[in-house]
Amino acid sequence: MPISIGIITARQSLDNIRQAEQSMKQHCKISYFPYDTLDELRHQYTKAAAKSDGLLFSGPFPHDYICENIGRITLPSRCIDLMDRDYYLVIARLLVRNPKLDFTRVYFDAVVEPSIIGNVFPPGLTPYFMPRTTPEYRMILRSSAYQRSLNQYRSMWAERKYDLFLTRFTNLALFLEKEQIPHILLKPSPETILDHFHALLCQIRESLLQNSQTACCIIELPRPFQNQKNMEILEKILADLKIIFNQNILIRRHHFHLEITASIMDVRELTSGYTSCLLSEELEKRLPFPFFAGWGISFDVVDAYKNAATALSACKKDQNHYTFLVTESQEMVGPLNSNRSISYSLKPHAQTSSLAKSLGISPINLEKIISLQKERSMYEFTSSDLVYFLEITPRSASRILSKLSSADLAHPVRTINLNGTGRPLTVYEIDFSNIKEFWGSH
Repeated sequence: MPISIGIITARQSLDNIRQAEQSMKQHCKISYFPYDTLDELRHQYTKAAAKSDGLLFSGPFPHDYICENIGRITLPSRCIDLMDRDYYLVIARLLVRNPKLDFTRVYFDAVVEPSIIGNVFPPGLTPYFMPRTTPEYRMILRSSAYQRSLNQYRSMWAERKYDLFLTRFTNLALFLEKEQIPHILLKPSPETILDHFHALLCQIRESLLQNSQTACCIIELPRPFQNQKNMEILEKILADLKIIFNQNILIRRHHFHLEITASIMDVRELTSGYTSCLLSEELEKRLPFPFFAGWGISFDVVDAYKNAATALSACKKDQNHYTFLVTESQEMVGPLNSNRSISYSLKPHAQTSSLAKSLGISPINLEKIISLQKERSMYEFTSSDLVYFLEITPRSASRILSKLSSADLAHPVRTINLNGTGRPLTVYEIDFSNIKEFWGSH
């Protein structure tokens, strides 16, 4: 079934957008939802959202109006905003028509990148640009008609504050035309329309791909607590949490563990974007006995279950039995609900494995150190840091630092004494930057 994009546009902008119609139709099905009034905009948005995989707005205004007056847009969406080339083109045309035009008396009601202003206009000789955060713009968004904002333009024209108005609001341009107020309607070029269209298409494809993923969670009781009564308690609490969380999840029992199947969107909510695990938090509060839990994500249930089993194994090995998660790309994330949480590949790059082998340390431990550098900007480590984050023994941590130091990849920078007594710890700076082939893969 082809992707469907709904184009929500002011009716006066329809012809301009149709310049890119044939190119757009080569990639997906497109439907137009034109509007003349703001009430009609609300109605067309509701129709488009029900029939489309994604929404393309003819400009920032209809997009912002919907967000301001209806709420967050949940579908993939994009607005056709003007790009640098559109502004350069209109400014060039103005200069050709009137080389002596005083741009300080020109009013742009559009957002313009500072670089464009600096490239074209000398300091102090720039037009006025109305940002989308100004009271004027908020007033337009909240008004029930363009009439209220038109009064602002009337006033500025009557007081001769400006000689020319460049507007992005198509329907407002109609009023300016009737009032004979000098203006130019800013329009995106076909190239700009297609750029935004293709960006939206990528968003939709990514969203559809993500929504095709499934997730599985395995919850298992430790052997001393595996009995019928405890399993019934666990099932009852999970059923209650399902209602509380309002999640469409499937719960199945297999001997002394439970399998939860859920959508990728549900898991993102339950894990706050893979940073914590709300489900585990609630189970810890409600259960009178311990449990193990692991999440797995993939493109089919079988692989999701395999990934969940891998995460469950990590949970069992963790000293606090925190929950872990394995993604479809074989990234281990965890321990969730812990400040030790990091993500690292279960299948390290060939360069990582080769370096780890030459150093005589575990590729996974090396991958974790790299992850700490990338995710937390940690470049200085003590043996205690490695014990804490890698969950290894102090002896293993010292051995890793020693081997990195021997390979000229770690250098002592200072010593610290955390508790004021005992032997001070050496702080090492770990630096892989001189291994070009290694960092080329990271």
